Amino acid sequence: MNMNNKKKKKKDSKIILGDPTGGSYANEYYFDEKTLAEEKKEQKKKIIDERGKSYGRKEIHHPSTGKMWSGILSQWTKSNIDPLPPHIVNLMFTAEKICRAAHGYKEDNYDDAEIYLKFAKEFQENFEPQEDT
Repeated sequence: MNMNNKKKKKKDSKIILGDPTGGSYANEYYFDEKTLAEEKKEQKKKIIDERGKSYGRKEIHHPSTGKMWSGILSQWTKSNIDPLPPHIVNLMFTAEKICRAAHGYKEDNYDDAEIYLKFAKEFQENFEPQEDT
């Protein structure tokens, strides 16, 4: 058999989890990294779709939130604050999720933080600051 014709078999990744109670057993889990990445991507898409149905499209909701926040901040600071752009709104949403995660673990906080950060990146990539007049 010609060794050059052999196809290399992709190895699955292996995780060994120890017993959190201090016992002596360990569990071995084998997984395909690509499959996990695809599952996580599908999970995020599902979350985005569900949130969109509940709260509306981010392209409408997040700019509106920026306008409301600037109105509230204008009252508070007694100065005129321009509407916050959507990427700033999403960075603030992300910060809130990080604060919640620091308080205690809830998977939803991490999922939402990742999604808000993704949105912030998308909005900022297309952001064109308005020039002062």
